[in-house]
Amino acid sequence: MTFDHFRQLGITVEDRVATVAFTPVHEHGVEPSFFTEVRDVFGPLSMDPRVRAVVLTGAGDSFFSGLPSSWTQEMVSEGLEVTAGQMLAARQIVEQMLSFRKPLVAAVNGPSFSVGNQLALLCDAAIAADTATFADHHVEHGIAAGDGGTLMWPLLVGPALARDILLRGRELTAAEARDLNLVADVVAPDRVLLVAVDLARRLTELPGLAYAATKLTINNWWRQAIVYAWDLALAYETANLLDR
Repeated sequence: MTFDHFRQLGITVEDRVATVAFTPVHEHGVEPSFFTEVRDVFGPLSMDPRVRAVVLTGAGDSFFSGLPSSWTQEMVSEGLEVTAGQMLAARQIVEQMLSFRKPLVAAVNGPSFSVGNQLALLCDAAIAADTATFADHHVEHGIAAGDGGTLMWPLLVGPALARDILLRGRELTAAEARDLNLVADVVAPDRVLLVAVDLARRLTELPGLAYAATKLTINNWWRQAIVYAWDLALAYETANLLDR
């Protein structure tokens, strides 16, 4: 199985672990997008017999710092159908992650904003570079936090700190994330991928069925949060974008 058709993801498989690096490109229009490619990669990864675990990481010195405003403007200019489709794709990314049976580890090699928070912290485990930060800047930019922050942060850190992050734009450092048990370890940037791959490989040595059944059961907590927080937030974000 090959992954050559993914243009916004760099995918390699070595010794049972697939590494998926985010490499967003924006010169080819709105669709297919970074969101749709991330959503669609989990199916092939789940079926590839070479892949026992997956590591998600960013390119360069950033895990995911967001998409440029020009891409957002182009999406909005395409109208409600395209904008709503991209919002649905963002929602479907989380659904794919929650139903993915194999070990899933994040190598957070730098700043992680908005959707990046979900990609990192909804994994089974995360390793962060000491330069990594976690933040959501939607509100300060005049947009409802519809990318999943209202789904994720209250369950991870409680409503009080979630308000600080989502409403007032507080950024968590890697050390703070470790103290909150959001990441398993903090290491130097040049070691983050190596340590994450090693962790992913060790997770493959656990009993597979027991691991998958337990993680999928834990993930049902996120599914409950989707009912309460996701669709409403996406609707508000879409309305904000189209009204700008």
